[in-house]
Amino acid sequence: MNKAKNKSFEDSLRQRINEHFASRYGSKKPKLPRLYSWYYAVCLAAGFLFPAAIVGKYMGVFQSDFDVFLFPLLAIVSAIASSLTFMGFAHALSHNELFEQDSWAGRVFKFISWDCLITISEYVWDNVHNKSHHAFTNLKVGDAEKDLDVILITNNLKQQQSAAKVLFLISIAQVVRFFRQFLSIIRLHRNYEKIHFNEWLVILAGKAYALAIFFVLPYLAFDSLYAPGLGLLYLVTQSVILVPIFLVAHTTADVKFYEVPGPKAYKEISFQRVQIETSANFAMDSRFMFWVTGGLTYQIEHHTFPDIHPHFYPEISLIIREECKKYGVSYVRYEGYWEAVRAVMKFLCDGTTHAVYQKPPQQLGTSAGKRSVG
Repeated sequence: MNKAKNKSFEDSLRQRINEHFASRYGSKKPKLPRLYSWYYAVCLAAGFLFPAAIVGKYMGVFQSDFDVFLFPLLAIVSAIASSLTFMGFAHALSHNELFEQDSWAGRVFKFISWDCLITISEYVWDNVHNKSHHAFTNLKVGDAEKDLDVILITNNLKQQQSAAKVLFLISIAQVVRFFRQFLSIIRLHRNYEKIHFNEWLVILAGKAYALAIFFVLPYLAFDSLYAPGLGLLYLVTQSVILVPIFLVAHTTADVKFYEVPGPKAYKEISFQRVQIETSANFAMDSRFMFWVTGGLTYQIEHHTFPDIHPHFYPEISLIIREECKKYGVSYVRYEGYWEAVRAVMKFLCDGTTHAVYQKPPQQLGTSAGKRSVG
């Protein structure tokens, strides 16, 4: 009895999740409905409309009297499709939710979706995002998202932001990321993990493809400096869709930011509790938002159990919320997407110059201080 009473939040949560999957499915990774395969295939195919048209134009196969309207439209449509691919298919691939970690099929699909459509090296994403951001979410000791986005999930907001400035940064974030990734790859190789020769080949192949499709071939196909602007249009469209989703999930006025003296102290904190308190959910009742964000409306569930496919987030959310209420862990949720956006703008534009850091929770049991559940 005492043992159960003193059980930590993490132990209690994991036990309930494991029991739920064992009793309902007999496995932690049951089969997904076929609808996901169709959705992923359509998004992936639509993402290649613009690249296919550019190659066709360059080779003289694709001819149109409406190029000035058609190619910008294709760039926007493909950017929207690639953003949906990012949040759904590619993101699930990066967390090995669809294939085993060493599967060749998984690696091929990662290259096609990440390197070719999203213009981000899947190898760098796996190592910087999965291994760092998912460990150090909103932790001062080293949330690697600060190396990926223009608007930082960190304490480095140097000056008061204006709404116009925030919107401008959102619009160019993916453009900056496209070129900054080259520096990120070098930094990763030098400081974190030595990149092997075969991985270098894959990374460089992806970068060569992206530069060719979005900048070089448009210039050669149209023989005009206006044409590479199509590549910028593609990246800006991705920014406008993706960056706000990143922000509402991590950088709002209601999530927590924690300060840890160093990696050694970090190992002593309650991992899943920190993941819950540094993330936010939004529009949880909207099936439309669930599908277009790839289930990232349940960001808390994703950060708490990143190897579980989003299809199962709504059902495990009930368990997580019950455990949070029981142990006094804050659970931030916004009823709608725009409510979450307002919380982001409040954080960025109300004169806050840096995130308010506090000491993170240790491995606590039921004696944890009670806080309200959102």
